[in-house]
Amino acid sequence: MAKLSIGKAWEETVPFVKREGHLLFPVAFALIALPIVVLMQMLPADYTGFTAGAGGAKPQPLPPMYSLGFMVVAVLSMMGALTIYVLALRPGISVGEALMRAMRRTPALLGALLLVGMAVGLIMLVLVLVLGMLAAAVGPAAATALLPILVGGLLTLASARFLLLNVVVAEEGLGVLASIRRGWDITRGQLWRLVVFLIIFFALLIVVQSAAQGILGVVGTLIGGPDIGRLLGGLAGAIAGGVIQVYLLVMTARIYLQLRA
Repeated sequence: MAKLSIGKAWEETVPFVKREGHLLFPVAFALIALPIVVLMQMLPADYTGFTAGAGGAKPQPLPPMYSLGFMVVAVLSMMGALTIYVLALRPGISVGEALMRAMRRTPALLGALLLVGMAVGLIMLVLVLVLGMLAAAVGPAAATALLPILVGGLLTLASARFLLLNVVVAEEGLGVLASIRRGWDITRGQLWRLVVFLIIFFALLIVVQSAAQGILGVVGTLIGGPDIGRLLGGLAGAIAGGVIQVYLLVMTARIYLQLRA
């Protein structure tokens, strides 16, 4: 079993991002951040928090094209992540070459994520059924309180165990099932280190993104009204999130290199 050092991965990530940021950040902004901003602008104002609902009024229905937009943004985000992984793992490759490889590997990643998601969803369904049967013994309130804890724990464990699935798909060129097996095997024995790593990074992402979105949202609202506030807040949050995600993706690639060895 390979020895994993999160500190070493971070020490390698910082100079790499500093050196190659002129390639990494435009990819993250174009394929991850900006599509999210566009998707957010498709939402009615009462979904974003910049405009409070009046007296608890029922939220407006989602636009008919929102589901399609969500799927497009999800695919673009996958392509962006794969492109950054290729750039991080193959120094000297051009952005165009990395993007072409990412496009070729996106169907495999989509298939792998769908299968993993179905498996996790099935386990969640079993948890819900078990809690439903236990509700009579522990009480409905206790069962309801336990559900988000169990679901959150399951999602965190699954995310940590399959943290390197995207990197495996980007780098190793395997099929869907082989990528899932490889993504599972490569993190064997490293679960709790990766759980802590994910918790710290996503806590940082939430704090930085929320702060940027809130500050620019308020400033935009004061300057140009709620619509400008939504736009500036969404743009600031997406840019801040894109910066954090670049570090997360590059660091994940460095972790992969340690465990692959």
